[in-house]
Amino acid sequence: MNVRVSCARKIVGATIAVLTLAGTLQLQAADEKPAKPAAKPTAKIDRRGPIPVYYGRVVAPDQKESIYAIQDKYQAQIAPLAAQIKALMAQRDKEIEAVLTPEQLTKVAALKKEAASKAAAGKKPAAKKTEAAAEKPVKSAGGN
Repeated sequence: MNVRVSCARKIVGATIAVLTLAGTLQLQAADEKPAKPAAKPTAKIDRRGPIPVYYGRVVAPDQKESIYAIQDKYQAQIAPLAAQIKALMAQRDKEIEAVLTPEQLTKVAALKKEAASKAAAGKKPAAKKTEAAAEKPVKSAGGN
């Protein structure tokens, strides 16, 4: 049983790393304005995703097309893995919830609801200050 769990953790970890990298690259490049591709008289190119961060400023239009083709190739492999990760995470969460008592489940549900309401209001949940952070010395303006 431990071997299965260990293998599943490794697979999930590797898949999460791949998906995180792919998602990060797409999210970070979302704000970049894509350069207009060279005009083609017969076909209009409709690209759905941005190219990786910082590439938009240095690559030529033909290189962008190559990058889009590479992204499309890997997206076909990433999509099923993303679905598998989602299913594994749901299964993991159910197993974790099975460990908790009904009172703990109620508290967790309340905490999730509180966090969701704060997120909807645009606020981050407040973190509790630890004693160590409270006792941290403050540097003087004179500098050392």
